[in-house]
Amino acid sequence: MYSEEAKPEKVKPATTAYQYALYLLSGQDYSEYKIRQKMKLKGYEAEEIDTTVGKLIEKNFLREEEYKRMLAKRWISKGYSDNMIKRRGGQEKLEFVTSELTQMRDDSGTSSSDVIAKLVTKKMRGQDVPTDRLAKQKLRDKVSRFLLSKGYGWDEVKRAVDEAMKPTSDEN
Repeated sequence: MYSEEAKPEKVKPATTAYQYALYLLSGQDYSEYKIRQKMKLKGYEAEEIDTTVGKLIEKNFLREEEYKRMLAKRWISKGYSDNMIKRRGGQEKLEFVTSELTQMRDDSGTSSSDVIAKLVTKKMRGQDVPTDRLAKQKLRDKVSRFLLSKGYGWDEVKRAVDEAMKPTSDEN
């Protein structure tokens, strides 16, 4: 679209970096990494970003631990496994420790096996296990894919799906 010499230069934004960061934080919390990325995309210089982030941390406007805890609670409530939470946190340069996640699960009163059972029930939506082999396999695959997408390991998924697919005693 532009030739090499005709590219427009990035124009420095009219607001200061600090004002822009406050504007971002007024809407929602951000990790240090994410706020740096947004400021870089807006065209601020690295030195200006460093100064601003330092000022935000000093004034306790950028609370990494609180942000981390909030994200973990949100992801736990959505049914994500510890591995998935660690992976998604890694995208924002946040490090989650398994013991912290276990503590949060204990505080919320949900164990990993309870969450998996609820997710299986949610995906099956109260329908009975089909007797037709093909329909049963289709349902099994659907539930398995859903649990795998939440980050659970194959062993946990297989155990939960096998338990859900057991024929009930009144069918015998």
